[in-house]
Amino acid sequence: MRARAAGNYSHALLDFGLEQAQELLPQWKNQVGHTFSAQHPASAALRGLARWMLDHGPRLPEDARAGFASSLLALIPGLAQADAAPGPSPASPARAPMARAQRRRVEDFVRENLADTALDVPMIARELGLSVRYVHKLFAGGPGVMQWVLEQRLQACHDELGRRGTRSVSSIAYGWGFASPSHFSRAFRRRFGISPSQV
Repeated sequence: MRARAAGNYSHALLDFGLEQAQELLPQWKNQVGHTFSAQHPASAALRGLARWMLDHGPRLPEDARAGFASSLLALIPGLAQADAAPGPSPASPARAPMARAQRRRVEDFVRENLADTALDVPMIARELGLSVRYVHKLFAGGPGVMQWVLEQRLQACHDELGRRGTRSVSSIAYGWGFASPSHFSRAFRRRFGISPSQV
């Protein structure tokens, strides 16, 4: 991939596996050796992010490097659309595979951290190297991020209540990140139509 600027070329080499390329950027074959305008905002962002990663990447944790690498890939469809005839908006089909991959990262992170009462959108964004706005955008058109988190917590509590033995309802609620037993009971009743003690 090259960015043209008045006869001078800036080169960016993206090195990742074929399977990952197919998942994150299905149109990757069309981008190989393609020249993009250096004036396009996505081109400038890609160059800046790539330079920053070269300077600071080795000092970052592996998951942060992966997040920045995914962000780099997300800029490529925007570059391709800059030189193409009018077509779909940048938020739709071309970016769908990247958005799906990022949504899976968020969902995996949430499931691993459900018990943390501090789990919120800023924490998710910070830990995954994403912006708060982008995390919200990944959940557009359905339950919002924290509504989805609540659903996961309620389902986890429901599953555990079915096999709780002698553990109290409030202990299970605390164990899955609920700070208030009364809030948990109300949310549980709304979701399942019964009280937690009836499971």
